[in-house]
Amino acid sequence: MEFEESGLQFEFDDDSCYRIELCPAAEAVGKGIKKAEFLCVQENNLWVLEAKSSIPNETKDKVRYEEWWQEIYEKLYNSLQLTALGLVGRHEALGNGVPDKLIFSDWSALKIQLVLVIPDAPKAYLPPLTDKLQKKFQTLFLKLWKIKPNEIMVLNRDLARRKALCQ
Repeated sequence: MEFEESGLQFEFDDDSCYRIELCPAAEAVGKGIKKAEFLCVQENNLWVLEAKSSIPNETKDKVRYEEWWQEIYEKLYNSLQLTALGLVGRHEALGNGVPDKLIFSDWSALKIQLVLVIPDAPKAYLPPLTDKLQKKFQTLFLKLWKIKPNEIMVLNRDLARRKALCQ
């Protein structure tokens, strides 16, 4: 499967990538639910990825900046939750279209990685952006899912390529 989002080219095996953003069943759970681009299993990692071509300027519009971060958080959070709920049958329609690798993987052994990719973000900006994203997630959510802070990250195109997340 090949697709483009926010100026990034993605290519994954059909059985390992779930384009949850295109899943209409989420609307049955709640209208307007925000979803990330996709979830993907690679080796022992479950990647939940959102891509954005740019980031609002904090100094020009603080309110928009904070809303933007809240939206990113909701997309990553909702996508993981919705997929899991679909797979355990709490909302069967959500499980439709989930590829085999996500269905048959041992989720207890997967390292869950929550990722925002901003293709042209300068490398020097990534640590403070990552810190901002990490702080959006509540401790209880991270403990329940066994997600470590370093598994929540903001990457640019180069770092995403190194992790084999984009072309």
